[in-house]
Amino acid sequence: MSLDLIDITMLGRHIVLPAYTSFIVLGGLAAIVIGAITATRRGLPSRSVIICLFLGLSSMLIGARLLHRIANPSFYAGHPELGYTLSRIGLSVYGGLILAMVVVPVACKVLRMNLWRFADSITPALGIGIAVARVGCFLNGCCCGVPTSLPWGVVYPSGSPAFMDQLSRQKIGLFDSPLPVHPTQPYEVVVALLCAILAVWLMRRKSPDGMAFASFALAFTAFRWLNFYLLAHRNSSDPAIWLYPALYALIILVSTVSINHLQKQRSQ
Repeated sequence: MSLDLIDITMLGRHIVLPAYTSFIVLGGLAAIVIGAITATRRGLPSRSVIICLFLGLSSMLIGARLLHRIANPSFYAGHPELGYTLSRIGLSVYGGLILAMVVVPVACKVLRMNLWRFADSITPALGIGIAVARVGCFLNGCCCGVPTSLPWGVVYPSGSPAFMDQLSRQKIGLFDSPLPVHPTQPYEVVVALLCAILAVWLMRRKSPDGMAFASFALAFTAFRWLNFYLLAHRNSSDPAIWLYPALYALIILVSTVSINHLQKQRSQ
């Protein structure tokens, strides 16, 4: 059950902007604008920065769909056409990031731009973009958490994804009120912003190129791994149950090795 961000009538036309779509778009725009400003201020050529940002964003949309399709086949069982569209329904953040990490390095090499300096420069923007997009998830009710008795638990209305999940697991009846759930999306908003602040701090300390990006990847992925077990998973037979934790573990390992390597380079 989604919430509308804007619902007005103007010049005889009824205009409705769903919260989820609006915040996804705002998050993407924020990432591009902030990333471009930061990268150019750090001495990177503006034209190359803009090209890499748009290539990165485009590949993120495609990668987000591909990984979600692989990890959640039951989601597409009744609607296979969704797997070949860029619909706002069913996207995986890490699928987008992984494909972008393949496309952007190639673009940086062709444009002769320092990849790791570019990666560091856009890292704070990436954190802000994720935070903005997750606000849309929170208002939409998707990516909801499991029931909790904690005082900050969120109660979604009947008909929401949280309600349908609890109903399917027989935790509530059809006419019962939904149970409070972990606000997993706001958790991610806070951590994404903290990781963005960490990246800014590392860049201001003149850390080696790549340190801010690797540190963000390590910290944010470690949180995502923990937060994964607070999510309400609709189909336990989907590969998502084991695929995402395995992916997070791999990213944490690579990020840790990268940070150690950069620290050794700096000490030498």
